[in-house]
Amino acid sequence: MNEPTVINTIVDQLRQQGCGIGPDEYEADLIGAGLNSVTMVRLLSVLEEEFDVEFAVARLFREPVTVARLAAEIVSQHGRAVTLP
Repeated sequence: MNEPTVINTIVDQLRQQGCGIGPDEYEADLIGAGLNSVTMVRLLSVLEEEFDVEFAVARLFREPVTVARLAAEIVSQHGRAVTLP
C-alpha cells in the first residue's frame, strides 16, 4: 500500500459523498472547505473499514483534517502492523 493509492481512494470516497476535491486541495482542511461533520464521520468510517485501520478521532481533530493527513495516517498504521507467525 502506498500513499498515492490511499489518496486516490480517499478522493473517490469524497466524490461519492458529493465533495469533489482536486490535487491542489489535498492539504486543505476538509471541514474548512465545507465538508460537514456527518460526511466526515461517514468518510472516516468507510476508510477505517476499507483499510482496516482505526482513527483516534480526538487526536485526529487536534489539527486540520486533510486528505494528505488521512493518507499519511493510514499508511503509517499499516507500517506499524505486526505479522505474527
